[in-house]
Amino acid sequence: MQPAEADRDHAAELEAHRQLVGELAEQLAHDLANRLAVARLTAEVLANRPDLPADLADRVATVVTATSEAGELVQQLSAVAGRRSAPPHRLDLGRTVAELAPLLRAGLGRRPLDVVAEPALVLADRRDIEEIVLRMVLGGGRVADAVTLSVSTEADHATVAVRRTDDLSARALTRIAELAALTGGSLSSMELMTGGQEHVVRMASVPAETLDVVAVPAPEGACVLVVEDDTDLRDLVRGALEADGYSVDAVPDAAAALAHPTVVGGRLDLLVTDVELPGMSGLELAAKLSAAGVRVLVMSGHGEAALEDDLPEGALVLDKPFGVPDLRARAREALGH
Repeated sequence: MQPAEADRDHAAELEAHRQLVGELAEQLAHDLANRLAVARLTAEVLANRPDLPADLADRVATVVTATSEAGELVQQLSAVAGRRSAPPHRLDLGRTVAELAPLLRAGLGRRPLDVVAEPALVLADRRDIEEIVLRMVLGGGRVADAVTLSVSTEADHATVAVRRTDDLSARALTRIAELAALTGGSLSSMELMTGGQEHVVRMASVPAETLDVVAVPAPEGACVLVVEDDTDLRDLVRGALEADGYSVDAVPDAAAALAHPTVVGGRLDLLVTDVELPGMSGLELAAKLSAAGVRVLVMSGHGEAALEDDLPEGALVLDKPFGVPDLRARAREALGH
């Protein structure tokens, strides 16, 4: 086998492994997000009971806060794990790094992470950028005592720099250099006089572009259909929306949704659907009903950024785990109320 062919086979093997691990992590994150959503919604129902003792009320409030914080980490994990390889596109490097910060801090545990991220547009695959940053921060032979992560621009280049109190592993450095090359950039490293190392990935920046946001007019009525295969979560979402005055029905999958009388009769105003469903996915269902003029609210543990390329125009995302106020506010927003 020729060296070039061997390199291609090795790259294909690594990509297949990367995708398998990502799919497993994505499914686990989805299931965990559902359980967290059930826990948070149940806690909020208890918190609103007038006969709840004060000491229990404090504990319930702690549960609400903890599930919310855990949900944010699950969303990030799911988004990173579920990212698929894509052609290079315009990407705000500073924003991408800032969005990764909670996940990075969770990986570092109690060790401090300082993040300074300026806006910087580059042309890259987001998955490659995320892996570069994850490896630069978490890829040491041992976990660093402290890490400083920064994004900056200089002339026509953008840089991601990491200062660590330990050394990156040789494997991490090799992979970071490979990923940097894919973006048309390069990796440089230097020893710091104060101890530790600084690693810098430099890549070409691109000019900004302006995007127009189009507002969609809202209907006056509100007939809502909830599509969620998790029974507990489906019932909680339905109850919360009914309490807000909507006419709500709920089904477990896309097939039942497409056969529902409100859909067949063209009376449905808002679809509230999970992403992961048995059979047809929630995004496919959303695309079909959105094309027929139905407003769409997608419940997801993946985070909005992970879905933005697949969402129908005008669709909104409700990140799991969410609370009753989040659900009601997002539903009103989807309907334009």
